Amino acid sequence: MTILFRPQGAFSWFSYTTSRDTIVYEVADRVLRSGGILTVIDRAETPTTEAKVTKLIDHHREQASVTSLVVKAVDHTPHIESEAKGAMRMLFTPAEDTQFDLTSENLPTMSLCSTTSVKP
Repeated sequence: MTILFRPQGAFSWFSYTTSRDTIVYEVADRVLRSGGILTVIDRAETPTTEAKVTKLIDHHREQASVTSLVVKAVDHTPHIESEAKGAMRMLFTPAEDTQFDLTSENLPTMSLCSTTSVKP
């Protein structure tokens, strides 16, 4: 797990992204008019099962719970790594509650996951 540091102490990458997502939902709640749409794109494991889709939606619903936004849909497109020399590769960072035995042979397929929320 990646550990980051700030003046208040250490925190995980997952905690950082969760806090960042919550702020995005709060700002969208303030600036969007009724019917306005927020789309959040995450680089994440491809949601290949209903359980993975549900987990992704639940994560976003938790972030949106402090706002009036309603999470409506999740879609995804495969993430294709750049083959250019010096390109930055995407790293897989599992959630804190997820256990993986990761080797180069069993890395999950990654996608750009789009979550759409609407302000009522």
